[in-house]
Amino acid sequence: MKPRILLAEDDALYGKILKKQLERSDYTVILADDGEMAWQLFMQTRVDICLVDVLMPRLDGYGLVAKIRMIDEDIPILYLSGMMNKVSGLNTGADDYIVKPVSFEEINLRIKVFLKRQRSCNKIEYDIGSYRFNIEKITLCNATDSVELPTKEARILVMLVKHMQVVSREKILNEIWGKEDTSAQSSLRVYIHRLRRRFKNDRRIVIEYTRNKGYRLQVFTGIGN
Repeated sequence: MKPRILLAEDDALYGKILKKQLERSDYTVILADDGEMAWQLFMQTRVDICLVDVLMPRLDGYGLVAKIRMIDEDIPILYLSGMMNKVSGLNTGADDYIVKPVSFEEINLRIKVFLKRQRSCNKIEYDIGSYRFNIEKITLCNATDSVELPTKEARILVMLVKHMQVVSREKILNEIWGKEDTSAQSSLRVYIHRLRRRFKNDRRIVIEYTRNKGYRLQVFTGIGN
């Protein structure tokens, strides 16, 4: 699967050129020409790394990175800016600050470094209350049982368990079904219901839905299972 890059760049010509160069290097690139559009796209689709300009209309790069960091502490974020303001940029939560003009070779090299680092940090198994979820084998186990989850069910659980924060309904729909129509929404509710039943023997585990926000997996302490 190709790594997916969110490119937030308000310079239309530069954004178009960089997008083509990245796609030739076997990335999938999602291009946004302002910070607010980039935020909406981030919420709606899976992204592996973000390239963010600083000076953008509607929402600047600093504001965009702050919002992303509120819901995802781990995704690599690289500023790509003509402003010589590395300290301020890195203090907002970004992982690197690349000053333009810069060669495509250097941009590509830094992307590869952070994607490699991200892969090395990715967990394979997650403890969820009294259960253990293996994302490679897509198995969910407890002390007495082990089950291999259907693919869509497992992919939804991966999204929930990796964040342990609210994941927007739109992001799940676009990632799993590639659309947000009524049929996909209905299917998502069915899969969420099935996941809740998977965890019914551990009352500490809750998959809650917040209206107009999304789903969140929580494991409460102080409650007997």
